[in-house]
Amino acid sequence: MFNASLTHKRIFVVGAGGIGCEVLKTLAASGFRHLTIIDLDTIDVSNLNRQFLFRKEHIGQSKAHVSRSVLLERYPDAHIISYQENVKSPRFNLQFYQQFDCVICGLDNVDTRRHVNRMCIISGVPLIDGGTAGLTGQSKPVLKGKTECFDCTVHAAPTHYAVCTIRASPTQPVHCIVWAQMLYNLIFGPPESNFNNALDDGEKATPLMVPIWKVCQATNGVVSEKDRVDLWKRAIDVFTCSFSTELKERNEVLDKNMVQAKPILDLLKGDLDVTTLSPDTCSSIDETFVENLAVHTLPQLAKTFIRTFYDLSIRQLTQHPTQDTSVLFDKDDSLALNFIYAASSLRSINFNIKRETRHSVKAIVGNIVPAVASTNAVVGGLTVLELIKFLTISSPLQNDLCYTVVQMRESNHRLLSASAPADPNPECPTCSLTYHICDLNPSISLKNFVDSYIRGTLTIKGDFSLSVSTPSLRVLYDSEMEEEFPLDKSLSALGVADTTLVLLDQCCDTDTPVSCGIYFSLPQPTPQKRTTVSGGLPKEEKTMKTH
Repeated sequence: MFNASLTHKRIFVVGAGGIGCEVLKTLAASGFRHLTIIDLDTIDVSNLNRQFLFRKEHIGQSKAHVSRSVLLERYPDAHIISYQENVKSPRFNLQFYQQFDCVICGLDNVDTRRHVNRMCIISGVPLIDGGTAGLTGQSKPVLKGKTECFDCTVHAAPTHYAVCTIRASPTQPVHCIVWAQMLYNLIFGPPESNFNNALDDGEKATPLMVPIWKVCQATNGVVSEKDRVDLWKRAIDVFTCSFSTELKERNEVLDKNMVQAKPILDLLKGDLDVTTLSPDTCSSIDETFVENLAVHTLPQLAKTFIRTFYDLSIRQLTQHPTQDTSVLFDKDDSLALNFIYAASSLRSINFNIKRETRHSVKAIVGNIVPAVASTNAVVGGLTVLELIKFLTISSPLQNDLCYTVVQMRESNHRLLSASAPADPNPECPTCSLTYHICDLNPSISLKNFVDSYIRGTLTIKGDFSLSVSTPSLRVLYDSEMEEEFPLDKSLSALGVADTTLVLLDQCCDTDTPVSCGIYFSLPQPTPQKRTTVSGGLPKEEKTMKTH
């Protein structure tokens, strides 16, 4: 039995991936019936082993919309709204957040988590942030003025990378490097290295993308001449499939607005015909290749991929006669690293992504951690548990809530380590500020804004500076150098719009220096009535547009 008081609570779930699926399932099973879901991503085959709301027929569809449909099939009385959009879009403004009783964030992107954290602090809506990295995770409640927020602690640039979209649409060099390592593990690695491999399609896997031990076997540590010929042909076929054939098929089914991949064979025309290569004509990589800082040509990379694939195949079959005796990728293994470098560079060329040097690839490739379904499940359950505690306690205090760390590795540590959330950091750049909601139209001039609002409404005395906090910190005005700023220009011409946050810092030589945030929130028109499907029955309700 669930608590009936939870039925009408409105929950905003940011992210419908590994953690999000667990959270949504647990919310619906716990009696929550008013849910809003947002996720920009689409479903890839690599998601299916842990994001259990999705099935094969959902591949290519919106995670948010499919989550909504699946939940409504099981809970037809639920009211669920879904958005396939960026949560940082201006439409998700202060008024949007204020309609919810709580926000649950299940993202792996630090910048977006900071944005959601900031919006919850400004709007005063409680946040529960969940995150995982391999076999570790955490659930952290954030209550304005009572607990530390996401920005109260320093978050270094991530050294571990999520694999959810590695296969579908890479946008960064590290995505290509992760993909290359997955390809290596799938073909040359031990059985456990294929766990959660985004390239392992299961029933839909191409016959080329299988462990090399399923292709042929060495006899008394020797690979026959016939098998060597077959392995060379296979190296060329895997090259052609990975960097041309599969991508052409991908381009045909993609929306025209999506980034189109560039097949390598099309780029090689006139420069290299890979079908004419042989082990005799395609020698092992030359000495210049091992220069870590060298960046190589497309024909060099193509030859290197094919040759290293062939050499790795021979080595694995002779030195590791079965897959069970094989070993994991080692970044200090020069042959394996050359394969990863060539594969990731070719993948980068496919998607017009900046290439990394061999030196950089070696530095990055050791930091990849897979997403683990059981960790997501534990963290998802913990976030909903904290939510229920918060909503069922009349005035939750700091000691009523738990910041929980999950450690699923085999060790002497406990699986769960819970503690009361820390106090807010008085130096935090987000929750230590006082926020003022400004409904002025950004069409006013900078001078008018400074004189009438800053010095007038906020009664700021002395010298101060104004900075726009998004997309990066940029000085908008400094009273000590006023003549250097375009005072007659409108705020909108200077990049200020609805949902923009302007930071005010007063000089420290005043008796009571002020630091505060000014959040632009323009009055919103009253939404018109519309008909939406809630469960299986049409029902009129006043709400924002859904998709």
